[in-house]
Amino acid sequence: MKVEIGGVRFDGRTREEILADVEARLEQKRLTRVFTPNPIMVQTAKRDARLAAALTRADVNLADGVGIRLAARLLGKPLPERIAGIDFAEELVSLAAQKGLRLFLLGGKPGVADQAARALWRRYPDLDICGACHGYFDEEDGATLAAFIAQKRPQILFVCLGSPRQELFLDEHLEKTGATLGIGLGGTLDVWAGNVRRAPKIFRNIGLEWLWRMAREPRRLAGIPHMVVFLVSAFLERFKKSVKMHSSR
Repeated sequence: MKVEIGGVRFDGRTREEILADVEARLEQKRLTRVFTPNPIMVQTAKRDARLAAALTRADVNLADGVGIRLAARLLGKPLPERIAGIDFAEELVSLAAQKGLRLFLLGGKPGVADQAARALWRRYPDLDICGACHGYFDEEDGATLAAFIAQKRPQILFVCLGSPRQELFLDEHLEKTGATLGIGLGGTLDVWAGNVRRAPKIFRNIGLEWLWRMAREPRRLAGIPHMVVFLVSAFLERFKKSVKMHSSR
């Protein structure tokens, strides 16, 4: 089931269902792109044709963020749960360790991907991290980087470049990297490396992780207007559909 919000089609299944599908696609070696659009990304895609195209071509768009779930409710198409990218990535890391799948980490400042790799190895000694690379490269170097990654023969590629760089890289280059699964994960490597502290579990459980982030990183306050516009757009879309439905009776 897909739920369209602001022109982006989100996966309406539970985390367990999506994970099972992704595992099957890995076994079948079916190229799979997974993105985690938040309200700001949805709004950006309305004026960025390349990002919009990448999100449209994604195999899975996870509902990462309370704003997405609120909009889905406003549209009368509730999503079963919030699926944070970092939580989904943790499940993929566990799966990779169990199945012997090779993982490549891309993103962050120089040294961050290596720090994240060491932290993951401490928790998953059997995890096969076949390579790690920082995210400081120019767009025109994407094909060269993809060829370098392909030499490491990963099956799973975590790309943490921030949006829209990570979505555009995966949209254009995933097949060239040789990986079956590519997922965009924003600042996940910084969390694993210990450079950024994630919100306490109580904040995450009640859907207030965004508030914790804003309190620790005031620059994120700039995203509030985008969130307001996003939710108002969802409300107006629901209102227009309701009016149309009543007028057709």
